[in-house]
Amino acid sequence: MSSKLIESKKFGIVDIVSTLMETVESFVNTTGEQKKQYVIEQMKVLLDETEYERYEVVIVDLIEFIIAVSRNKHDLKLNKMTKCCVVL
Repeated sequence: MSSKLIESKKFGIVDIVSTLMETVESFVNTTGEQKKQYVIEQMKVLLDETEYERYEVVIVDLIEFIIAVSRNKHDLKLNKMTKCCVVL
């Protein structure tokens, strides 16, 4: 079932994590760490244990990246990219 949820989103886990991050942004009287843990716990509920373990590092790094971008710690200039390299 969780695989179908991921497949139903255009960008899968990225969509789900970013939606959860938008949701926790409205939480009041909650620390940043508590919000992060909420997102992680929700991902554990949405994914089965095997899937969560497979994507755990990506999920945690994605959360940290979204936080950094929202705090303007990364200046993304995606429209000015001229070359792209994919490392497998």
